[in-house]
Amino acid sequence: MVRRLRLVACAASLCLACGLLLAAGWAGQPYAVSVANHISARKQSQSDSLKMTLQHDSPCSITVSVAQAGDEVLTLSGSDILTTAYMLRGPSLQNGDGDWVASSVFLTHSYLVEGNGPSDEITIWVCATSADDRANDAGSYSSAVTLTASW
Repeated sequence: MVRRLRLVACAASLCLACGLLLAAGWAGQPYAVSVANHISARKQSQSDSLKMTLQHDSPCSITVSVAQAGDEVLTLSGSDILTTAYMLRGPSLQNGDGDWVASSVFLTHSYLVEGNGPSDEITIWVCATSADDRANDAGSYSSAVTLTASW
């Protein structure tokens, strides 16, 4: 059984939409969170998190993917980019991230969710960092990753 979440992260907002199959999976969608502080200088980082509820009745795994290469990087209308990092944490994650994971490395992670639920809180964190040597263009940066829970 597979459950998928599509994550859209923005410098100003982070949205999560979920397509559910059958009765179990990610609950309470769509998820949304706003990054409270805007980037206003070179080499500045801003981060925020989103708590999600995973409903399951047996141990499962969560994998990360994108629709097309580069979707995991915070991008402004296909032109300017922010260095992007993620973390996935939760008390039921056997191997949650202890620190920021580069966006390209995040795509290679598989997370193990222990226990039999009935529901567990999973938190995704996103961090955006502006360029070291120049000011990034102003605007709403976005990325899109899919979190798939499978039993």
